[in-house]
Amino acid sequence: MWLGLLLASVGWAVARRLEARGSIAAMVLDWALPAAAWAILAAVTARPVGSGLAVAALAIALAVLARVKRAGAGETLLFSDFALAWQVVAFPRLYLPFVPPWVVGLGAVMLAGVVWALVAEPPSLSETQRAVLAVIGLLVGRFAAREASHMPIAGTAADSAEFGLFATLVGHALRARRERPRRRRRLAVAAPAAIRPPAQPPHLVLVQATSFCDPARVVPGLSPSVLPEFDRLRRRGAGGTFHVPGFGANPMRTEFGVLTGLGRAEIGLDALNPYAAFARSPLPSLASRLGAAGWRTVCVHPFAGSFFRRDLVMPALGFETFLDARAFPRPPRGAFVSDAALADLACRMIAEAEEPLFLFLITMENHGPYPERASALGWAAWRSLPDSQRLAGWLEGLARTDAMLGSLVSSLETCGRPWVFAVYGDHPPALRRTFTALSARLDRTDWAMAPGGGGETATELKPVDLHRRLLAAVGA
Repeated sequence: MWLGLLLASVGWAVARRLEARGSIAAMVLDWALPAAAWAILAAVTARPVGSGLAVAALAIALAVLARVKRAGAGETLLFSDFALAWQVVAFPRLYLPFVPPWVVGLGAVMLAGVVWALVAEPPSLSETQRAVLAVIGLLVGRFAAREASHMPIAGTAADSAEFGLFATLVGHALRARRERPRRRRRLAVAAPAAIRPPAQPPHLVLVQATSFCDPARVVPGLSPSVLPEFDRLRRRGAGGTFHVPGFGANPMRTEFGVLTGLGRAEIGLDALNPYAAFARSPLPSLASRLGAAGWRTVCVHPFAGSFFRRDLVMPALGFETFLDARAFPRPPRGAFVSDAALADLACRMIAEAEEPLFLFLITMENHGPYPERASALGWAAWRSLPDSQRLAGWLEGLARTDAMLGSLVSSLETCGRPWVFAVYGDHPPALRRTFTALSARLDRTDWAMAPGGGGETATELKPVDLHRRLLAAVGA
């Protein structure tokens, strides 16, 4: 038993060394959780050494994943990431290319070692020992989890460094669950006033373009007219930079903020992934408010509807119709549904609409990982950039997104009804090394909206600000 507990503690100590430098009290709290996990697992299996190896492997794996995520996305491992774990298996091409091969290899070796240890070790604990371990594990785990859930919150990275990865993961998860019902009730009480549509309500087309931002702002030496349709839209209306809550991933944070006007202040830790739990129940949003005022509300995302569980979230946010990849012909193997195909479907819906339409389009074609292309930058220094050929692949995808924007605006111009069109980037592309080398802001994309605005091109918005502008543009 002591050997098993020692192994679990060594694994925790390695993870602690990688992740945290907090006080003695925080260290004890952080240690108590894997220790309790070892006691419970040993009680269940009667194999204390194998259980110790299992807990040690899990602790080290979580710490390594936290480092890998910090290197790629600029943030540590979060409790909300566990709600997405199944997506790694369901959609491996969206995740595994960003994980170093050695991490995958290490995980496979540790998993094989744990399985071997649990199989090779004969049960060695008596029924009395197992019962005592179970009681101790449950009591210690309950106490540690309760204390962790009441620890002060400074921020995900700061909390992990101060309290440790395990105390932070468990504490944040429990705190979010505890606060969720109260925050939902508060939003229900403060429900927004109904929209009073104008005499001729406009179509509203809103595009969330994946990994979209103005490359002329990011890459020195690029022509300022790399995105002609996007530039034309900004000159016709308004535009500027867009402050987003993530780099290279987590589009649901930006998406939820634009649709609902809600953020960290209103929904707390659930803002890290509002689609995991918070948005599964009906919430006031652009869709629900416009739908109640007579608009037809449609969301189109040309990927699996289960991705981020948009198939559950979009109806809860008030979209009467949600279309996913099944609405499109199957793309070539290894490719995403193109922006051109998304534009074709959207243009048909606009042309056929007999009532005001709120159409929310979520693009997918320019999602990473990006193909390696010969550079078309026209800038000699590009060759020294990390992942320069993938940067060129991202730029090719941006050109296709830009062409889609032109098609949508042309369709709106001939629809015979007033219209409002807006586009924003959900997050910068997953090219962290490149953007860092260019000294580009990792939390900025770009937005544009027309008509109106008089060429207001220097405005920086947050998702909640764009939400308010959209409401004002349709007469709310």
